[in-house]
Amino acid sequence: MRLSVAASARLITVFVLLTVVSGCSALKNPSALVLPDQQGRIVPKGAQINTDVLPVFQNALASRTGMRLLEGLPNENSEAKLYQAEKKANKTVKRAGFLFYPAPITPSPADEQALVAALSQPGAVAEFSGAMKMCGGFHPDFAILWNDASGAAYEAQICFGCEEIKLFGPQNELYADLAPETFSALREVLRYLGKNAVPRP
Repeated sequence: MRLSVAASARLITVFVLLTVVSGCSALKNPSALVLPDQQGRIVPKGAQINTDVLPVFQNALASRTGMRLLEGLPNENSEAKLYQAEKKANKTVKRAGFLFYPAPITPSPADEQALVAALSQPGAVAEFSGAMKMCGGFHPDFAILWNDASGAAYEAQICFGCEEIKLFGPQNELYADLAPETFSALREVLRYLGKNAVPRP
C-alpha cells in the first residue's frame, strides 16, 4: 500500500513526537515506543496514574521523621552534552532509572515546610494528561525523600520541564501532572537549593 506524501508526513510527525515522549531509547529499541491509550494519552509503559493513591503519600508526609533532597543530572536528551560531561566528572546514584548527584541536600525547616505544604494540598496533582511535551521527556530535577513514622521510605521526583511528578512508596506509585500552584511552589524552593552547576528551568 502506497501512502500519499501528506499521509507519510503525518506518520513521520507522529513518530517523532512519540519518540520525544518515549525517550531516545525508542530509536534503539522500537518496543520502547509508547503509543496512545484508549483516551489518546501517551502513558509510559507500567506507569501508575490513578490519583486516588495521593492521600497515601500525603499521610506519609504528615508523619515524616525528616527530609532530604537529591539533585538530578541534566536532561540526558535535551542537554546531552552537559549530561555526559557531568556523568563523567561526578559520582552518581541511580533511582528509578535516573541519575542523581549522591550528596544529599538538607532543606531548612522553612523550605521543608514549604515543600510539604505544596504537596499536601487536596489538588496538588492532576491526573496524568499524556499531553505531548517537547522537553525531552520526564527527567527529575530533584528527588524529595522522606520516611514516615514507621520508617517506610517514600520519594517524589519532580520534573521542572514537564511539570510532572513521580511518587514512589512501599506499596504505591503515582505518575501525575503537577497543579500549576504546586509546580510554582515547588520550583520556587527547589531551584535555589541545587549544589551543582546545572541550569534549572
